[in-house]
Amino acid sequence: GSALSPEEIKAKALDLLNKKLHRANKFGQDQADIDSLQRQINRVEKFGVDLNSKLAEELGLVSRKNE
Repeated sequence: GSALSPEEIKAKALDLLNKKLHRANKFGQDQADIDSLQRQINRVEKFGVDLNSKLAEELGLVSRKNE
């Protein structure tokens, strides 16, 4: 497949995070979890996705090779 643009990556990431946030709120998860998701969303909106993050892995942007 073709590489995604940073904007597309950001959109995918925000989509995923917002779904998680919605789920966390719906199921009354820990406020700490909710805050943490909110911070991730803010960070992605500002800086885009850090390719070293777990988020990038979840989105399938990077695959960790098990050495």
